[in-house]
Amino acid sequence: MNPKEYKQMMDYLTRSGIRKQVTFASDVARPDPKPEVKEIEAFNEFNKRNPRADGGRIGFQDGTRKIYKVARPITEIDRKQNPNIPDNAKFKMQVPGGKFRGKGSSTEMIYDTNKSNLNKRLKEIESNVYVKPSKPREPIPDDRFLVKKSSKRIKENINKIEYEEVLGKKNQPNTFKSTGKTIIRYKPFIGQDKITIPGQGAKTLKEAETFVKDYFKANPKQVRVRDPEKDYRQKDIRRQFEKDLQGRTIKFGAPKGYTAHHMLPLAGKADVTDSDIAIISNKMNAELAQFDKPMNKLVNEAYALDFSKEGSLKRMNEINQELADIVANAEKKLPKKYKGLIGFNKLTPVLEEFDAKGNQVFDVERIGADYKKSIGGKKTGTPLKDIKTKNIRQMVSDAPTFKAKIPGITDLFEIAKTIPDDIKKAKYLKAGFKSLGIAAAPIVIYDTYKAFEQGKPILESLEAGLIGTDAIGGTKRLLSLTPEEREARSVVKQDALKDLNLDMPMGFGFIEGPTPKTDMTLQEAQQKMDAGIQRVKQEEAQKNLLRSQSRGFGTPVMADQFLVNGGIVGDKSGPPPESGPNSQGLPSLLKRVKKS
Repeated sequence: MNPKEYKQMMDYLTRSGIRKQVTFASDVARPDPKPEVKEIEAFNEFNKRNPRADGGRIGFQDGTRKIYKVARPITEIDRKQNPNIPDNAKFKMQVPGGKFRGKGSSTEMIYDTNKSNLNKRLKEIESNVYVKPSKPREPIPDDRFLVKKSSKRIKENINKIEYEEVLGKKNQPNTFKSTGKTIIRYKPFIGQDKITIPGQGAKTLKEAETFVKDYFKANPKQVRVRDPEKDYRQKDIRRQFEKDLQGRTIKFGAPKGYTAHHMLPLAGKADVTDSDIAIISNKMNAELAQFDKPMNKLVNEAYALDFSKEGSLKRMNEINQELADIVANAEKKLPKKYKGLIGFNKLTPVLEEFDAKGNQVFDVERIGADYKKSIGGKKTGTPLKDIKTKNIRQMVSDAPTFKAKIPGITDLFEIAKTIPDDIKKAKYLKAGFKSLGIAAAPIVIYDTYKAFEQGKPILESLEAGLIGTDAIGGTKRLLSLTPEEREARSVVKQDALKDLNLDMPMGFGFIEGPTPKTDMTLQEAQQKMDAGIQRVKQEEAQKNLLRSQSRGFGTPVMADQFLVNGGIVGDKSGPPPESGPNSQGLPSLLKRVKKS
């Protein structure tokens, strides 16, 4: 409603004589209120007239005490109550008292001529702080306890531990004072769980031996009896080197299927460190084991050289070179993943310098082994002798693991390429497919290999050989057609569906396909589709040729023949080859297949 319309409405409603016809709300007489309403109104009116009549409570006083530590004028009443107030005093102040200040009560009243003097005296009084008297403390006597000085294995499962008795505070070595007394204890340690006597050990060796004897009586050892026909000499030699270079034989606790591999030869006199151990699969360890014996022999020979004799330095250089050749051969022979898992310490003797045991001192250079693959993960490792077994096992748990890859189908084909005899090649491929969980007859596997040899991608080779279809290749060829060529193909296929529907028995319904939106005639579509298919086949043949040559098959002379036959070398309808698994034709090959 606009202002003009509103004015018209109001003029109409307030026109003369309207009150005689209409009764307004303001003209209607109000009824008397209910008693409850009257009572509420009465209370409200009373509270308005008496705002502090809220039950008679006196209001709380805000703030702190106003007479304590406050300077106030002296009144006549004060002088009457206390005649001892000095005559010249004009102000008074109640201040802290207390016996320690020489006062008889907790507060006292002081007087002065002005407020400033009273405040100064208050500060002096408050500066006198009460100090609770303390009794002299008696000195705390030193503790008497034992500190371990050394521990040495004296018998299997028993350590001899030497303690020194000291006075002082525990866990505070700077307070230790030796009493000059030495205590010897004998502590058993049995098994990986280090089962032992609680506390510091047994007082006598006999007591420790009894503990070990009683344990094995309750938990008999499972002793393996050696086969008299087996030669354990190499195993014993290795075990001794483990004890000499690691301080003990160590159960590293590698995961199932893995082992702790020594990346450097376990030989010579150099301590084994945590940077020399890698966690690898049992298969990888078995592959690397072939290099252990020759490398260990060379290292032991190096440490046995007498450099005071002529020719020793020359032989040392030869040993270093032979070790380097072995590492290089291993890296060449084994897959790339093995690199860094085998190496040696290149030794250079420091002439006329010997250690405390009289052994020749060498400068050592690490060759081949990658410390980043070790359980220590650092360039300079810590000798395993100085690391507790539980800490070593934790390092093994946290370390990276390395696993040999099972050869894939491509790897099998690459290796088969180096086998000249076709029958041996077929047998190798059958065994290789079996390791991958693929069970097939030799002829089927050989067909797969031939498809691979002709340059087909590996998935298409598997489909052609194992299934006998070409769905993957067919789909790829369809997608390689141009949009116009695919449209032509749709016209041809749609026409073929019409013929199929005419031959369909009653009750089977109809096969329907999308109707192409094109003015192309069937003949034009057929020509365009055939041209496209031929083009794609030529392109595919060219790719297969290049792929086959990159795999090391065929020769440039065969290229033209290869392309003519659509990527298949030779006359497809010709006689069987003179040699190979199908040289006598399919029937002869089937004779060599075992029925399952």
